[in-house]
Amino acid sequence: MKLALTLGDPAGIGPELALQVLARPLPGTTPILVGSAALLQRVAAATGLPCEAPVLSKEDFLTRCPGHPAILDLPLPGLDQLAPGAPTALSGQAAYHWLTEAIDLTQAGKFDAIVTCPLSKEALHLGGHFYDGHTEILVERSGTTRHAMMLSAPEVTATLVTTHIAVSEIAPRLTLERICEVTRLTAAALPLWKDRDRPPRLAILGLNPHAGENGLFGDEEARLIQPAMDLLRAEGLDLVGPLSADTAFIPAIRKDIDGYIAMYHDQGLIPLKTLAFDEAVNITLGLPFIRTSVDHGTAYNLAWQKKAQVTSLYAACEAAQRLARN
Repeated sequence: MKLALTLGDPAGIGPELALQVLARPLPGTTPILVGSAALLQRVAAATGLPCEAPVLSKEDFLTRCPGHPAILDLPLPGLDQLAPGAPTALSGQAAYHWLTEAIDLTQAGKFDAIVTCPLSKEALHLGGHFYDGHTEILVERSGTTRHAMMLSAPEVTATLVTTHIAVSEIAPRLTLERICEVTRLTAAALPLWKDRDRPPRLAILGLNPHAGENGLFGDEEARLIQPAMDLLRAEGLDLVGPLSADTAFIPAIRKDIDGYIAMYHDQGLIPLKTLAFDEAVNITLGLPFIRTSVDHGTAYNLAWQKKAQVTSLYAACEAAQRLARN
């Protein structure tokens, strides 16, 4: 299985994580690192990691399409002067360029899946690419209309109705249609991801404290979330909720739940990362190809020091492999 492994922000920990996967690929996978070969050599020199793989230009790659690990060299001017440890316009431009090349090549059938190392939203904006993260670039570039961001670990899986927006924007962005869309995508994806002898059971979280407590603390549960659940149950989905988010993740509830539908970013990801940081995988639902990612950010403070854990990147490669098999 051929994986497009993008380096993410070159000033962060992505390149050194990718080098570790290049040196010891997951069995059954062929990682092709999408980025700058010269930058990878600099990171290898700084960390002591090996960087021993054929380097291919884009033209060589399209002609040869190797069946072994390799580096797809997509250089950018100025990368030889790039320093680790902080977001810059150049690091944002590089991350964007490598990702969009990987998307285009995957849609052309050159890769079986994309696995991404972390990028910086700030660096993207500094570089003139005004996206909120990987997901928005993937969605726009692929022409996808229905999509969702799901993070999964052995202990818990959560899909987000809203993602990288200010807290003040969450309630205005919630719609019945979006709640239904995210829940349907999750229900369709989980059987490909988790082995169960029954349809997935999803817990729908309320937006407000105590899930609104019958309208005392907000009306989103009665006005949006419960009607969405009624529609989805009529379609045959197994749902519980709306649940109060402060107790929804306790073991007694979690043991019977295959996935959570969270109304906003921190509602779903604080419990997930508390339980399983460095073990979870980010999966973009709804794309016409498989895309997985790590569950963490660029960790600029650790960049190019061989201190970052590679666990989540291996989990992302394994997830891509499993999804491709199913």
